[in-house]
Order: sequence, then structure tokens, then C-alpha cells
Amino acid sequence: MFQKKLPLLWSFLMVASCLLFPACSSVADGEEIDDDFFSSSSRAKSSSSVIPSSSSVQELVDVCELVSVRDSLMSVCDSDSSFEFCDSLEILDSLKVYCDSLAVLDSMAIADSIAKADSLAILDSLNKKDALARLDSLTKLVWIPKTKLNRGSVVFGVDSFAISKIEVTQSLYESVMGELPKMDKLGDSIAVANVNWYDAVLFCNALSKKVGLDTAYVYEGVGESRYLKNLALDYDVRAVRLPTETEWEIAYRGGTTSTYYWDVYPASKYAYYAQTSGPVKVGQYLPNAFGLLDMGGNVAEWTNDWYDAYPTRATENYRGPDEGVYRVIRGGGWSDKVSALASAERNKKDPLYQSQMLGFRISVAR
Repeated sequence: MFQKKLPLLWSFLMVASCLLFPACSSVADGEEIDDDFFSSSSRAKSSSSVIPSSSSVQELVDVCELVSVRDSLMSVCDSDSSFEFCDSLEILDSLKVYCDSLAVLDSMAIADSIAKADSLAILDSLNKKDALARLDSLTKLVWIPKTKLNRGSVVFGVDSFAISKIEVTQSLYESVMGELPKMDKLGDSIAVANVNWYDAVLFCNALSKKVGLDTAYVYEGVGESRYLKNLALDYDVRAVRLPTETEWEIAYRGGTTSTYYWDVYPASKYAYYAQTSGPVKVGQYLPNAFGLLDMGGNVAEWTNDWYDAYPTRATENYRGPDEGVYRVIRGGGWSDKVSALASAERNKKDPLYQSQMLGFRISVAR
């Protein structure tokens, strides 16, 4: 049965020899090869381990799958060495060396690719850490752990995130955007105000670029009053953005469940409110349990969400509806009564709305 396959095996040896010994390539198509081509003297002349040319590498790879026939050939030659291909089994030995070498090189290439990918991932991670360090040097960040917020009987889970310790100041806003909105009161440490929701979004993207982070907001163009056309937001990218309403409330509460984060203590020690002028310098009042300042009062703050009723079922990382008319505002401003500063109190405005009572703070996904 095996003898019926000998012509095929002999043809295979011809192919293998041509790959290993370039002299074979000089034989014209259809011309018979000398019987002594595979003689020991011919092999001696070509025994310098000739490496196949690049054009034959793919053919060699294809042939490598056939090296397993060597064991079968050896068993035949051991029983009867009269077959004319037996004297040429060294070709398969050499071919096996090449195939093994190709396997090693392939493994090295794979390992090299993995190493490069790992290096790029490490470099990307280091770059992002550097970017966050630069961001933290411009406006101190406070990292909030993964937690849950109860709204009545409905539980809202939120992954870890960072939020700025203070409201965005005039100094930071001008350094990023190159100019200030029209302000009634000027001062580097005074909270920036009179910005619409789109102004806040453009600031977030510009600050991301400034420190070397990706940008979270994508849009096709800027219209009148900085309206952003076909705006989309990537929550998965690590970038500066506005906090979601749920993130903001979790940050405001600081782990408390009371109406105000200062509980029964005097509100005047924690917030600037019920005043006739403002805003004022940030950070002049006591912080909440997370170390965040002015979460109530001074300027009310834009959040990222469209305004709507809350879901009635438990939700993870709730980000508001996909579309709407108004954006959610939280925290109350310097002219508001204390009730506007309550932890669950919500306000809403057209995203193009501007006021000397309205500013924002930033957040970053973990």
C-alpha cells in the first residue's frame, strides 16, 4: 500500500531539494534531473546549509507540514534500503531544521509583538497618570469610591470617579480658554460664572487637551452662542467632563443621608447663600466629609444630564435620558435661599442659559 504512494513522496523530495539547494532551480521545466543530483558528492557541495531565498520562504512554510512523513520514510528504509529516495533522507533532516527554525522565529515574532503591545499599554498608562497629575496640579481632584445612592426605594450605583475639590475659578477658566465670560466680579480665585452648558463642555475638552488626556465630547461644529452640533459623549474614555447628576449628588452628600451635608450645623459656616452679590472666592467655607468645598451655594453648578424624572428601577451609572430640553443644575447659588442648597434639590435650565449665579466643576472617570 505504501509503495503506491512512492511517486508522490519522490515528488515531495524533489520540491524539498529545490528549496534547500538552489542548483536545482537551473533545471528547465520538464527536464529530468540527474540521478547523481542527490549523490553524497552533490550534497557535500551544497552542505553549507543554504538558507532559502525570501521568495521560497512561504513555500517552505507550506512544506513544513509534510515533514512528519520523515518517520514513515525512515521505517520503510530501515526495512528495505533499496528505494532510491532512501539515500536522500538527509534532505528531510535539513528541512526539519529549517522548519524548527521557522517555528522559533515565529514564536519570537509573536513574543516581540506581545512585548511591544505591553510596552505601549504601559506607556499609555504612564502618560495618563502624568496627565492626571498635571490636571490635579491645576485643580485638585478628589477620588470618590464606587458607591450607591438611594432615591426613595430606588438604588443608583455609580462607579468610582474623580471630581474637582473646588468650582472652576476665573483664573483656571481664562488660562484654558484664553478669555473670561462677562463677569460682575473679577478675581483669580472667584468662581467663574455666566457660562452656558456648552461653554462648560468646551472648557472640559480644552482642559483635557491641555493636560494630555483624551476628549470626552465629540461634535460636528460650533453654532451661535457656542451651541454644539450633533454632540455626543464618550463616558468610557478617561477625560475631563461635567459630572452626571448622580455623581454630583453622591459627591455633595459625602456619605451622609441628611437634607444638607452639614446636617444640623449652621449653614452659614458651609455655604455662601442668600446674598445680594456674588460669586466670591472659592474654598472660604467648611468642606463636606469628602473634602469638597462649596458644594452648596456660591455658584449653582451645571451637570451633564438632561432633565427628566428618575427611573423607577435600580440603575447602574445612570446618566440621564438621551435627549431633552433642559440640563440639570445642582447646588444652589449665592442669591438662593438655603432650601435650594438641599442634597436632593434639582433645578433645570436651557443649555444656552447664562447667569452670574451659574458655574460648574469638573469630573473624570476612574
